[in-house]
Amino acid sequence: MDLNFTPEEEAFRQQVVRFLNDKLPARLSSKVRNGLRLTRDDMAEWHAILNE
Repeated sequence: MDLNFTPEEEAFRQQVVRFLNDKLPARLSSKVRNGLRLTRDDMAEWHAILNE
């Protein structure tokens, strides 16, 4: 069984990483990393970013 990413999967992974690095606000990232609860406003902010 080969568990390595295909070139297409790796390209998509890199695209997602770039998007998160560019768009995910540091305070939201910090909350998630530290297991803190996201507020309704946090979720609305992230959804607005995704909707762009």
